[in-house]
Amino acid sequence: MKRFLHAGQLKAGKIKILALTASQRSAELPDVPTFKEAGLDTFPAGPIFWGVVVPTGTPAPIVARLHDELAAIFHGDKFTAFAKQNYLEPVAGSTADFAAFLKKDRQDAKAVVDKYMK
Repeated sequence: MKRFLHAGQLKAGKIKILALTASQRSAELPDVPTFKEAGLDTFPAGPIFWGVVVPTGTPAPIVARLHDELAAIFHGDKFTAFAKQNYLEPVAGSTADFAAFLKKDRQDAKAVVDKYMK
């Protein structure tokens, strides 16, 4: 499985990871602190996320099936190995969890824009 570019650069010693946005230290990078441990818990950087959204009004059975199929992939061995190799912290929840996450992410992004871009 091919790693992201940063993983190859890290192994080659071309870059150094100063902190991770994960909630806990990575088993692969035990000497790299989290942003919170580094005193940067208010740093305007959120987690990297992948998600799927559907149009409003999509029938609930379709949403549930899509969620279940993607969750099965997300929790599968292949994706778990990919995440581990790339220092990612997989978190999968319900559709309501993801909606709440997106809402908070938009609020956080607005705060960053208001603070740094005006």
